Amino acid sequence: MAYYPKGVDLTDSELYDTDLPQRMMGELTISLTLPFYDLRSPLLRTLETCPYQPRNMHWTTYGHQAVADYLTAILLEYGYIPKI
Repeated sequence: MAYYPKGVDLTDSELYDTDLPQRMMGELTISLTLPFYDLRSPLLRTLETCPYQPRNMHWTTYGHQAVADYLTAILLEYGYIPKI
């Protein structure tokens, strides 16, 4: 991430746990018997271009489309929206 200070290494697992937010949310939703969908996979695997703005972690148009497609497939799979 270009906006992080140059001396910060987010890959240092002794200092940072980049999976912590998703792990905590997953545990919380399981405890509430709610589904949890980690959006990192569809954001990273479905796009040829980066789904994030270059100076922050907000999604681009491509990122929004990837998430919309992923969630649409889930809604169709579970019958929350009709298949056309």
